[in-house]
Amino acid sequence: MHQSSYLSRTIGRILIGGLALICAVTSAPAQSSADVKEAQRLARVAQVAQQQGRLDEAIRAYQTIAIVAKGSPAIAANAYLSAGNIYMALGKYEEAGAAFRRSLSLDASSAEAQNNLGEALGELKQYPRALEAFQRAVALDGRFLKARYNMGVTYDHMGQLKYAEFVYRILIRDFPDFVNLDPAMAEHLASVIARHQ
Repeated sequence: MHQSSYLSRTIGRILIGGLALICAVTSAPAQSSADVKEAQRLARVAQVAQQQGRLDEAIRAYQTIAIVAKGSPAIAANAYLSAGNIYMALGKYEEAGAAFRRSLSLDASSAEAQNNLGEALGELKQYPRALEAFQRAVALDGRFLKARYNMGVTYDHMGQLKYAEFVYRILIRDFPDFVNLDPAMAEHLASVIARHQ
């Protein structure tokens, strides 16, 4: 897919994901206290590494968190999700997809992981599979606007412009403020709808 379609939102997602992981680690009662402390330490290491642009080191820290937190699926799932987000930023879409699949194997109810898997598959031009992931994300969270938007982008890339227009029109109808959130998305929506008028 176009890098501006998905990748432009990846950097912000990386930092937010790191903070979510720290919160998940902090509230993990099932882990032993030593494992929780180690996961917290590694989460801080990963976050600092991300902020300093040492993304390979951050990925290794997240992967280690997933191993340390094997007794807490929520923590491990968040760690894989964070690693996947970094892989996306690096343009390593196969690795990102694998990380998002690992995250989903531990937490199948994550709309974010489903959406991000769809983004990775879209970047790999596996549009039908990407579309399935976006549809699952929307089924998990009907208010996940990015997944709805990504469905439209994917239909557009598949050449199914009527479906793309349909998705966009529903998105605008049901969430009129959505087009104000991201100017690039609004421009894309307008161009697709204009092609059909």
